Amino acid sequence: MTKKIPNTDLLKVFNTNDDAGRDESSSTLKYDSLTSKLKNDKSTIPYFEALDFAFSQDDVKNIAVTGPYGSGKSTVIESFLSLHKKILSVNVSLAGFNIAGIEEKHDPREVELSILQQILYKVDRDTVPDSRIDRIQDRNDKHVLKLFISLAKISIPILVLVALIFTDASGQFLFLPVSLEDSLKEHFILRAIAIGMLFLMALYYLTQSASRAGFFDKKLKLSKIAFLSGDTEVQEQESPSSLLNTCLDEIVYFFSRSKYRTVVFEDLDRLGTSDIFVKLREINKIVNNNRKNNEPVRFIYAVKDDIFLGADVRTKFFDFIVPIVPIMDSRNAYSILKSKILQFPEEHIQCLRGASQYIIDMRSLQNITNEYNLFMDIVDNQSSKPKLFALIFYKNLFALDYNLVDKKLGILYSYMRDFRTKKLHVGHFSNLD
Repeated sequence: MTKKIPNTDLLKVFNTNDDAGRDESSSTLKYDSLTSKLKNDKSTIPYFEALDFAFSQDDVKNIAVTGPYGSGKSTVIESFLSLHKKILSVNVSLAGFNIAGIEEKHDPREVELSILQQILYKVDRDTVPDSRIDRIQDRNDKHVLKLFISLAKISIPILVLVALIFTDASGQFLFLPVSLEDSLKEHFILRAIAIGMLFLMALYYLTQSASRAGFFDKKLKLSKIAFLSGDTEVQEQESPSSLLNTCLDEIVYFFSRSKYRTVVFEDLDRLGTSDIFVKLREINKIVNNNRKNNEPVRFIYAVKDDIFLGADVRTKFFDFIVPIVPIMDSRNAYSILKSKILQFPEEHIQCLRGASQYIIDMRSLQNITNEYNLFMDIVDNQSSKPKLFALIFYKNLFALDYNLVDKKLGILYSYMRDFRTKKLHVGHFSNLD
């Protein structure tokens, strides 16, 4: 049985209406953010039912949400989690953005370090007080009160213990009545019992504080974990090759103390390696083996369909797979583009139809329309809408060549130069002759 999906009004992201008439005064229709949106309509119901089934099965701990880039994987996951407030999740994004256009190799330790940062720093220090990883403490009134109580637990039994041992000195210092001093001296057995209890109480609270500080940890001692540089120094043992293995106890401790039971990993496939998936599955197995209750810890992976070569490998790795059908493709890109462009001339509508064949994902389409609508407000030339759109289209698809125009380089600049100097005209008519 799947859970009933709540009927809530959430923000709808995509509008595939073929009508182009829109109000320019409406800023919500004029621009679109490039982040994933929350949806709750008929198109998402099948995905929500599939995820409801996965979360209802205790043996499903590794869930894959697959689809090409821009297909709406993050939209489905975030919309599902927004409808189920009880599912507390940690979002880990490890996208490898190829800024320079050169194939980059990612250091496995840096990738693991980023995973640790985004998971362990989801909670504050008070939630995981016994963590060996130092972090900035928010020293507010609540923290000061906790520190005061901890000191009082140690100091008060010690002070009373000293007062019971040195009754004469404490009586003179505190100006106690002589009758009270004589009573304490007469009841020697009761005083000895009280001294023993106070000693054990002070020793217990002192041991508790020392244990939180890590003084009695004789196993793997991490003397330094520099998260900014990724360096790890380990005492008594050699540094292992995997940082996740080094801090495995920290991850297990995190899930045992916090209320988070779901981790969403996005764009891990951009890293170009499957080793990190194997380690994360091992961690998921270890974390769930250390769970004291029946509520499992689930990992959700938003990845491409071809992350693993071979259907048997993919189905063996993931416990449940939810494929996402792309919202935009070559068949409906034109209708979506036309609905988002404000008052485009009908006589030049073929410009939009031709450009839509080269727009491959929804984020690119949204950014093209955002820049076009913005430039239309800045460039006061309503008669050049097709030319302006063509410029914005080229700027988004061929950003490097577009920016080379300022340096008088590139393909676009060479065509512009040859057109203005009539070189293109001469070549055209020469071919005709």
